[in-house]
Amino acid sequence: MTYEGLAATGFALTETGPGTGIFKGSFKMPSQICNEDGTALISPTGGSVQVWYHDFRDALGRSVVVGLTSQTPQSSQTSTQSYSTQQLAEIPTHKISINPEMTDNLDRPLFEKPSVGKNLNFVTEISNNDNQKTQSYSYIVQVKDEDDKVVYLNLIDGNIDPGSKKTAEISWIPEFPGKYTIEIFVWDKMGVALPLAQKTKYSVDVVSK
Repeated sequence: MTYEGLAATGFALTETGPGTGIFKGSFKMPSQICNEDGTALISPTGGSVQVWYHDFRDALGRSVVVGLTSQTPQSSQTSTQSYSTQQLAEIPTHKISINPEMTDNLDRPLFEKPSVGKNLNFVTEISNNDNQKTQSYSYIVQVKDEDDKVVYLNLIDGNIDPGSKKTAEISWIPEFPGKYTIEIFVWDKMGVALPLAQKTKYSVDVVSK
C-alpha cells in the first residue's frame, strides 16, 4: 500500500532479504523545501526525516505502524539509512513511562522458576508524564517459545489522565515446560498502533510441577 510523503513519489524501504527485518532505501534531499505554512522556501539542512513502517495487523485487526526520526546529514543531500523493525518499534513517541514486574500466582514478585499450570502475572505501572494530554493505550503481552513461535497473546485497553499512573495486569498460565520469551508493549490505541514506550523483554524457564 502507498502512503503520503516520500512513498507517493515511488520511494520505498526494501528488506535486504527474506525475514531479515532490515530495510534499506535511498532518496535525495532537495536544496529547498516549503515551510509548514507553505509561505516560504527553507533549507532542509539540519532538519529531520521521519520513517514510518506499516507492519502486520494486531489482534484487533488494526494496522501496526512504528516510526523513527533521524536527523538529515549536514554536508550531503543524499541520505541512506538502514533500520531494523526492532529499532523502529522501540522508539518512544509519547511521554509515557512503564515499570513492569512479573509476579507469581499469589501476586508475589517472581523469585523462583514458574511451574506449569500456575499463573504468571505481568503487572505494569504505566505513567503519563504529560500534564495536559489524556493518553489512550493498549497494554500487550506476547509469549514466544524456544522456536520463536507465539504461544500466547493478549491485550487490554485503557486511558491515563494527565500526570497520573495506572496499573495494567495480564496473566498467563504455562501449559508446557520450556524456555519462553515474554515481550511487553504499550501502544497508542487510537488509530494506528504506535509504541508509547520501549518494549520490555524477559526470558523465563518454566518447569514441571
